[in-house]
Amino acid sequence: MHWKNNENKNLNLNYKAVIFDMDGTMFDTEYLASLAWKRAGEELNYSITEDILSQVRGRNITDAIRIFSEIFGTDQVYKNAKVLRDGYVADMIKQNGIPIKKGLFELLAFLRETNTKMAVATSSYCERAKKYLIDAGVYDYFEAHIYGDMVTESKPNPEIFLMAARQLNVKAGECLVLEDSKSGIRAGKNAGMYPILIPDLTPPDKEMTENASLICKDLMEVLEVLKNSIQQ
Repeated sequence: MHWKNNENKNLNLNYKAVIFDMDGTMFDTEYLASLAWKRAGEELNYSITEDILSQVRGRNITDAIRIFSEIFGTDQVYKNAKVLRDGYVADMIKQNGIPIKKGLFELLAFLRETNTKMAVATSSYCERAKKYLIDAGVYDYFEAHIYGDMVTESKPNPEIFLMAARQLNVKAGECLVLEDSKSGIRAGKNAGMYPILIPDLTPPDKEMTENASLICKDLMEVLEVLKNSIQQ
């Protein structure tokens, strides 16, 4: 499906910085994680459904444990399944590499050429996220790297995006945020930034559409929008 831009949305094209989410936005790792969670659930006889996974996307480990505990009545379901999930994902990445989202390198190159500051702000913890960024060859594009274990509150709290803005030395209103999840889009809006939604596994609902300043089908379309803004 082709996601059309929201022509009536307010997008700040005088931006000074772009803040990237990682899983599901830069890398197609949410898809791998979804496969791995479901496989782990089957092996352990837990019903880990797409509805459950949609609730934890974009959240940190603490929030994910809480959500699983509320559903299953114990935190052991998350902890046991996560061990298997991590192993399955690692095996898939070892075999095929980090799956890169279409348009990522082109967008990063454009932002570097236009002297736009860039940060990555991911709910994933440092050890895994940093390895992914380095292995994918994109780590050095970013002036700031904010990981889930560097903040006390998870998305949709805006803490992680506000920390990125501080490290980039820009105001919140000067930042675009690229996100795929409901919690991430809400966090971007709560931060006073301009969230761009690039849908991944979670189809946009009314809340996501209302909170997004713009909806693009992929990073290539984001690139087209930003290029066109310079030419206008």
